[in-house]
Amino acid sequence: MRKWLAVTGLFALVFSVGGCAQERRYTQPSSAMEPTIRAGENFAADLGAYKRSAPQRGDVVVFRHEGVLEVKRVIAISSDTVQGKDFKIFLNGNLLTEIYIQHLANAGTISYSVSYLKDFGPVRVSTGQVFVMGDNRDYSHDSRDPNFGTIPIQDVVGKAARIAASPEAQRVDTAIR
Repeated sequence: MRKWLAVTGLFALVFSVGGCAQERRYTQPSSAMEPTIRAGENFAADLGAYKRSAPQRGDVVVFRHEGVLEVKRVIAISSDTVQGKDFKIFLNGNLLTEIYIQHLANAGTISYSVSYLKDFGPVRVSTGQVFVMGDNRDYSHDSRDPNFGTIPIQDVVGKAARIAASPEAQRVDTAIR
């Protein structure tokens, strides 16, 4: 099961030329960020977004992890404590309201067999780090896994800004929030 999660959760973002020098397009190859960014969609990332400020809670960021570019949502920043209990996320002791997530799993699926997807922590985020999670919580390899861990801020390369191309025309140019 762990191997399956690693294979489906880890992915390489495919770089494509487009936009100005501060914007790059990437292709999302997995479902880890659905419904925000759907598998197969291209999205534009602002590479200058964090030149003067650090990522904030709720930002969707592109980062390097073990040599691979990935995209996830920042859930917690330096000095925060994050914990998962029964698929609910608690930030600094308070239940986090997340309108952007989806849960598709039910009893007997991978989410129920990989314990840290349902319950984890508490994890205190170190200075200069962020805790990231995919919006498709049942099928995302992210900071909940102790082997994945938190992400150094210097590994964040940009902020996902908008959907650049999609099979669903109405999603094109939709801001990523």
